[in-house]
Amino acid sequence: MISQVYYKTLHIVECVVHYKYLEIHCIYKGIPRTIKTGDISLLYQMGAHARNTGQGFPMNFKIYPYVRRKKNRVNNSTSDNTEAE
Repeated sequence: MISQVYYKTLHIVECVVHYKYLEIHCIYKGIPRTIKTGDISLLYQMGAHARNTGQGFPMNFKIYPYVRRKKNRVNNSTSDNTEAE
């Protein structure tokens, strides 16, 4: 389970993309692990991390839980901005 490694730094060796999930091969505390997750955005986060640091796989990466952002609420009602005539 990926929830067991939240907020921990992993040494990620490779990522395998399947149809509905992502399989991450990593090492944590000297023990090789395989983590399966349905969160494909994690792959994009690792790619952005690799571009920013200038390194590819293998990499050290800290996994955070997915937190949904609040949607921007747009008020569609018309405001009462009447001009004085």
